[in-house]
Amino acid sequence: MAMYDVTGACDMHIHSGPDFVDRVGDDVEIAKACEAAGFKAVLLKNHIESTVSRAYHAQSQVESIKVYGSLVLNSSVGGINPFAAEAAMKMGAKQIFMPTFCSKADFAVHGKGAEKLYKYGLKTPIEPYGVLDDSGELIPEVGTILELGRDYQVPIGTSHLGYNEIVPICKLAKDIGAKVIITHPEYKIPMLSPAQVAELAGYGAYIEITAGAVFPLPGCSTIANDIALIEAAGYENCFISSDAGTPTKPMPADVLSSYLYCLKKKGMDIGWINYMFREAPVTIFGID
Repeated sequence: MAMYDVTGACDMHIHSGPDFVDRVGDDVEIAKACEAAGFKAVLLKNHIESTVSRAYHAQSQVESIKVYGSLVLNSSVGGINPFAAEAAMKMGAKQIFMPTFCSKADFAVHGKGAEKLYKYGLKTPIEPYGVLDDSGELIPEVGTILELGRDYQVPIGTSHLGYNEIVPICKLAKDIGAKVIITHPEYKIPMLSPAQVAELAGYGAYIEITAGAVFPLPGCSTIANDIALIEAAGYENCFISSDAGTPTKPMPADVLSSYLYCLKKKGMDIGWINYMFREAPVTIFGID
């Protein structure tokens, strides 16, 4: 029996195989497992390629769940590349993520940066990049991608950018009417404080709280910290994803169920909880 009923969940952050790192299941295996758990929708994420076509094929193997794809703007797709972003949106991507392991902020936190990837067999050097120019202004490509996201009604995730990069993105998004998602603020990158997420929510950004961050690996957050972030931002500005997929955690439904149970046991309002993992993603992502 599930620790918390996850029927109707919209889990918009799941890492699936195939990948260059181990995953708990491939696209179809994860889609079927989430369907069996009663999920309404899932979004597949991969650090090195678009998952839009992969989601299309996984969708053909399930009936009662929506399977969506996304794109991460890492070096493998040309970095901060508006053409790659628009192509993915045109094909049905439900989120465009800023860079993960290629970002300057990621390199700064992990020290040796991309060398962490070489143990998986990758040999090509990666030159980290950010979204600000030498004067601290957003590079033009970011504005173009935000405009595309607005026009295609696709949210842009801040991914592994630093706080100093996230703020101008949120300000510009507010000015032009684009949707921005603050990706796992409790993860090592960007590791935001309650005051910072409150500020970003004030610009109209949505705060994505990820259940996987509190598991022993990576162990970046605690239930108490996540509750503080949600209370600071306002639950109505937040949604909950699993960010599951690594073999250090169970399948997404179990990650999400145990996490929601912990929120409940710590006294969070059931209405808040249910809104954040069931209702909020439907509005934010325009889920059918």
